[in-house]
Amino acid sequence: MELLQRARRAGSLQEQIESSFVGQVAITALVLLLMGVSLVLCMPESALKRAMISTAAPAGMALGLDQDWRVFAPNPPQRVDVVKVNVRLADGDQLNWTVPHGDGLIGQYSWYRWQKLKENLTSCLQIQGNPLQVTNAGQPCAKYWLDFERWVLRDLDVATGTQSLVTITVHSKVLLPPGVPGKDPEAIVLVCQSDTYCGQQAK
Repeated sequence: MELLQRARRAGSLQEQIESSFVGQVAITALVLLLMGVSLVLCMPESALKRAMISTAAPAGMALGLDQDWRVFAPNPPQRVDVVKVNVRLADGDQLNWTVPHGDGLIGQYSWYRWQKLKENLTSCLQIQGNPLQVTNAGQPCAKYWLDFERWVLRDLDVATGTQSLVTITVHSKVLLPPGVPGKDPEAIVLVCQSDTYCGQQAK
């Protein structure tokens, strides 16, 4: 009962503040302040933003408004890459590996780390041109792929020293900007292939 009476008194006080002229002015000023800080923090890089950010940033951080909603801007991904590994054993059996995706409900949370691994591996190759081709496969890029290939063999339960032909390819597709005519360029890029470990011969 006492809690109910306190809630009623609090509600009455809130109504008094909202209905008074001073209260309305204070609430309006607070809303304008929040909108102004949010607007400055969300502005694109410019001289105006640099002039105002020193004032808006502390308030934004204190109020939790310092959120960057640009996601991938201003440089969104322009290429989609799929890494595939094929292992052909001496007895003719073949094993395949690609980046796990998981289920549609919670798979995205575990899949993100695989996505970052793929991005780090493919970014060092500098796949570009038309037709698409690898323009950088030297060290340390080759070492990254060598370590990755060794890990995949362990994940596929291929015993160390087993004779096998390992082929790693990147299925790459360039996403043309909206409005640009033509088909999106795509290619299957051979990263490396060898009888034991690839990477040192990456090309």
